[in-house]
Amino acid sequence: MEILIAFAVGWAIGTKSGGDTYEDLVAAIKAVRDSDELRELIVAARNAKAEMGLQKEKPSAQVAAEDLRLLELFRLHQEAILRLAGLEALNFVRSRLPAEASPVALESGCDLRLFYERIIDVVVERARLERDIAKASQQFGQVDRQLTNESFRSKAPQDVVAGAERRRAELADQIQRMEESLARLGVVPNLPEDRAPQP
Repeated sequence: MEILIAFAVGWAIGTKSGGDTYEDLVAAIKAVRDSDELRELIVAARNAKAEMGLQKEKPSAQVAAEDLRLLELFRLHQEAILRLAGLEALNFVRSRLPAEASPVALESGCDLRLFYERIIDVVVERARLERDIAKASQQFGQVDRQLTNESFRSKAPQDVVAGAERRRAELADQIQRMEESLARLGVVPNLPEDRAPQP
């Protein structure tokens, strides 16, 4: 629908200025297609930044496509893309990115990948993770005790019990991810006896 409206506007402008030739029509369609591809790349970059928690940062990005026309279009409008997407730099590659690179695949047929190096204070990060693990473990214990209480299960509505089961699963997943992050820092977490992995 959006393309149809843009096409109609482009055609109307072309005919009012006396440009109602086939070439004018092709140029109007190309301009609409180009603007859609540029918008898609900018929106995808901004969304990827938000997912990575980099809204206030300026990461670098790699755009990969087999279509040389797309790469040239992005290269031509590189300054606008950098400014509107909040990026530091763009790198262009004429091929698709491998799946293990976790690229964002765009409808236009290109891949986008962001790069950002964050310096982490290991001591501060370790303390934060240990504090968050302790808090989540405490919440997990409370929910788990509630769910193992037969009186609660028999008297509570099914949707409340189901909500508590979902919360327990979410907390277990959260704890596992935080423990993995702690392990990546090179630290073995101090786990309570009931949460310690069994050999």
